[in-house]
Amino acid sequence: MGASHKLDLTGDVTHLLVGDIDTAKYKYVAKERPDVCVLHPDWIAAVRAAWMEGGDDVDVRALERQHRYPTFAGLKICMTGITDMHDRTHIESTVKQNGAEYHGDLTRDITHLIVAKPEGAKYKAARDWGGVKPVSVKWFHDCMKRGMVLEHSYYDPTMPMEEQGIGAFREEPRTRTSLGKRAREEEEPAAKANDGGKRKLRRTASRKLEGHSQDVWHNISVRDSILPEPENDQWNAAKEESQATLGRDEEPQEATRPNTSAVEVVQNAAAKPEGLFAGWYIFIDGFEKERVKLLTRFLEPSGANVVARLDDLVDASSDPHFKSGCLLVPHAKPSRTIDLDSAPSGTIVATEWWVERCVHHKTITDPEHDALSQPLWDMPLRDFDGLVISTTGLTGVDFRQTGEAIKMSGATYQDNILPAPSVLISGTSTVRKEKAFYATKHGIPVVSADWLWACFRQKRKVPFDQYTISLPAFDPGVSIGDPSTSSPAPTDPPRASTGASRYVFWLSPVVLLLTRCQERRNSAQPSV
Repeated sequence: MGASHKLDLTGDVTHLLVGDIDTAKYKYVAKERPDVCVLHPDWIAAVRAAWMEGGDDVDVRALERQHRYPTFAGLKICMTGITDMHDRTHIESTVKQNGAEYHGDLTRDITHLIVAKPEGAKYKAARDWGGVKPVSVKWFHDCMKRGMVLEHSYYDPTMPMEEQGIGAFREEPRTRTSLGKRAREEEEPAAKANDGGKRKLRRTASRKLEGHSQDVWHNISVRDSILPEPENDQWNAAKEESQATLGRDEEPQEATRPNTSAVEVVQNAAAKPEGLFAGWYIFIDGFEKERVKLLTRFLEPSGANVVARLDDLVDASSDPHFKSGCLLVPHAKPSRTIDLDSAPSGTIVATEWWVERCVHHKTITDPEHDALSQPLWDMPLRDFDGLVISTTGLTGVDFRQTGEAIKMSGATYQDNILPAPSVLISGTSTVRKEKAFYATKHGIPVVSADWLWACFRQKRKVPFDQYTISLPAFDPGVSIGDPSTSSPAPTDPPRASTGASRYVFWLSPVVLLLTRCQERRNSAQPSV
C-alpha cells in the first residue's frame, strides 16, 4: 500500500502501532513525539479493506481517528479524596470510554490511583504496596490532553501543583538538527555515493585499546597522586607495552567533544554492539576538554555511545540495544555548577570513578548502591575534622579511591596502622591477626567499609556501633606480632621492643595459670 515499515523508531516515523503501552517506544512517543500518530494494529487491516473497496480514494485520516489507540488502554484506575460527585462521575466515565477499567476499591491489581490529596488509607496503601502508582488529578487531565499515558513520576501528589507535569510531554514537535561529525573531505563523496548520504559511525580508537585500558585510565583518573600506587597495581602492569601499542593503533583525536547525535547513532546501529559498556549512552559533563577527549577514547572502544547533548539521552531510548543513559560527572565537585536534576528521567548519574570500577571488576555496577561511584560533592563531612583513619583489606582501585575519598572528607588518611589511628576500616569481614591484635590492645575501633559509605550518605560522622567488626579473643600470654612488642607487620615501620614489654609478656602465662586455679577453687565451693 505504499508505506515503509521500520523496526526502529527513527526521526522519520509517522505512525506507531501499539499492542502494549509498557514499552520504551510508547513512552518516548508520549513524551517527545507529538508528531507521531499512535494507532491500534487493526488500522492496517481497515486501511487495506478500504483500499480494496475504493482503490486510491481512501480517507486515511478518518480511519486514523477511528482506530486511535485508547488513551488509558490496559490500565486499572481507582481514585481517592475526590469529594465532588460531578468530578468523580466524569473521571469514572472518561477512563472507561478510553479503554481503562475503573474500580471503586483499591486492590493490588490497580495500576494508577488518582489522588486529590496525599493522605488517607488508599494513598498510604498504594505507597506501601509499591505496584500501584499514585498520581495527581492533573495526570488524568494531561493524559487526556496528550491522548497517551504519561509518566507518573511527573505527577507525584506530594509535588506543588505548579510543578506537576513540567517536562512530561511536548505539545509541539521539536526541530531536529543533525549533529553528526562531518565526513573527511577525501571520504565524503565516496560515502555519499555508497550509502545515499547517511553517515557511518567511526570507532575513534582501535579495539586493541580495550586490552590496554588500564594505562589509559591511569591518565584519566589520577591527577595529583594523593596515595602511593602499590607496586603490583594492575592498572600499571602493562604500562610500557600499552604506550607502544597505543602509539601504533590510535587514530588522531579531535580536541572537542564528539558531536554524534543519539538519533544518528540509532539510525546507523545495524548490529548488536559489543563491549563492557555496550548499549550505554553517556553524556560527559563538568570535565576539561582534554579529559573529555580521554574519556571518550576510553569509552567508545568499550561499546559505549558518547553523545553530544543531554537531550540525546532521551532519543537514545529508541535504540533496540539501549540499556541505559548515563550522565558522567567528576567525582570531586567541579568548578562550575551542574544541575543533576536536569538529566532525563531514568538517567543514571555516575562519575569517572564508576567507569574505572566497572573495568576493574569487569562488570557494570549500580552507582546508586556504590558510594565511590557517586559524586562526592558534599565534602568535607561534619565531625570528620581531626579524625585519623587507616584501612586494611583493600587492594587496587578500592584502596586508592577509598584513600582519596577519606582525604576529601576532611579526615586524615594514614596508610599504616602506626601510630594508632582513630578508627580502622576493613574491606573484609576478617582482619589480619597482627592488626586485629594491635587494634584490640590499643582500643582502636574496627569497622566495616559500610560505615564510611553511611557517612557519605548522611554527610556526617555516624556512630561506630552498627558497623563494628568482632575481633577474635587473644591469649595475653602469646605475642601475635604486636607492632609495639614484636616484629612489625609488613606495612608497618620498624619499632624497637622495650625491656618492660618483654617482662610483661614473660609473666603473663604465670598470671593466667594462677587465675584459672583460683576460678576452679571458687567453683568447687558449695553455693548458698
